[in-house]
Amino acid sequence: MRYRWIIEPPDEAVISRLQQKLEVSNLLARCMFNRGLSTPEDASVFLHPRLRDLKDPMLLPNMEIMTNRLWEARRKKGTDRHFWRLRCRWGDLHRSPAGGF
Repeated sequence: MRYRWIIEPPDEAVISRLQQKLEVSNLLARCMFNRGLSTPEDASVFLHPRLRDLKDPMLLPNMEIMTNRLWEARRKKGTDRHFWRLRCRWGDLHRSPAGGF
């Protein structure tokens, strides 16, 4: 089966505004526009990230499982020689009680 990409034509006015306000190249302005960043303020936050703007890592899928594994390994004082490899297999994550991804 063949697929055909349909790419919407970019809004040149928005791209031009991003390019001028942020003093970036046309290519970078287009890339940011393609990521959904259409205002200079949003694009600036993207270009200059702050630690406070990061999302809570516990919202990642199966993060609680991995956190518990790390705490358990620490409790055992690292006696598990495979600890640093985290002993995490994709199959373990997909069979999590929370339903996985």
